Amino acid sequence: MSELSIKDVMSKEGFAKFRVKEDDKDNSSKDELLEKVNEGMEFITKNKILDYLLQQGLIDFDYTDYISPDPYDLTSIEENFVRIVINRKNIDSADYRLARIEKVIHEINGLDPSLSTYKYAYSPDILAYFANKEAKKYTLYINVLIQSAKDKKQPEFILNSIESLSDFNLGMSNLIRCISKVWINYYAVAFEKLNSERKNELSRFLLSYLSKNGDHSEDLFNALKKQKIFEDEKFEKEFLVLGEDKFTNILTLYDTYPYLDIGFVSLYSLEKLKQVVIYKWYEENMDNFKTIFDKFANNKFKVLIENKDGLKLSDDFIKESIFNYYEDKNTATFDDLMSLEKFIATDNSDKNVNNHLRILKIYLETTIEFTDSEKKQLLEKLGLAKLIKEINLKTSIY
Repeated sequence: MSELSIKDVMSKEGFAKFRVKEDDKDNSSKDELLEKVNEGMEFITKNKILDYLLQQGLIDFDYTDYISPDPYDLTSIEENFVRIVINRKNIDSADYRLARIEKVIHEINGLDPSLSTYKYAYSPDILAYFANKEAKKYTLYINVLIQSAKDKKQPEFILNSIESLSDFNLGMSNLIRCISKVWINYYAVAFEKLNSERKNELSRFLLSYLSKNGDHSEDLFNALKKQKIFEDEKFEKEFLVLGEDKFTNILTLYDTYPYLDIGFVSLYSLEKLKQVVIYKWYEENMDNFKTIFDKFANNKFKVLIENKDGLKLSDDFIKESIFNYYEDKNTATFDDLMSLEKFIATDNSDKNVNNHLRILKIYLETTIEFTDSEKKQLLEKLGLAKLIKEINLKTSIY
């Protein structure tokens, strides 16, 4: 730029040397400096007084130093913020607070309302201001500020903005929508970088929005599920202390979350554990079967069968788990085995013959003492002669 006079630059021919042609906009080789020159030159040509002063050499090209907010209308903090933004200088703090947002935005818009400028308006209050607006035109401003937070690796910036929302439902809806496009793994980054207290705060905001079933709550749920936020200890805690209505809303409004171990729920509330089981928010595995068997049946199979419909337990899950449970624990009682035999009696498949053999094996290995009468009843129920024949047949084969 120094090779040309100001007058040359401001001429149509001179300006063309600094403007990127439309055909070249997608060329990745164009550096950021050239882009800034283009933006600056366009801004100058739209402001006649600035155009004149530059051409006459009355001010330098660093013209933003001459632009001053009204000192009588802004506080010193607000005025300093506007100067930083207009001069496009970085703000490192994720918590630059502004009391009178509309006045600040009015000043910035009067000087340079471009997205390139608002990238530097790094205040959570500015982000909250745009998030609280219904008009879609503010989406680009939300995006550019979220991108700035992402570039700075400051997830707390967005959390600070959530704290400033005046319309929680609308603001969260806009933020979630933009986060899903600009900072896809935001929640994973936030729960990795934030301290315990701030994780709790973010968890409360997210769970509150989920329980309200807002415009983009489904997107939020899917993102939290994909990024495994439901497994975060702080998030789990805040989930469990929700009121019953909010807790049930989350369980019923969305797809299920397959918790690998629901034991943490049982430590807090049996009623909430029951809701988790009923709405299938668990993976059908041995750990979860043990929790259900213990908390809702006191490890008694007869009681489990009596409660299985109310808990919406599948027969296959019970069959796949109960044999492994007793073979590991060796604590099956007479009532347990009689109930187990009755439970599998309706199954006429070849697999059921093997189940009878497994019951006999459990009987032989249990540490619980049976009376002679109980032994006789059980063996008759199992069809002892037939089982012995089966065992002998298997032995002769091997």
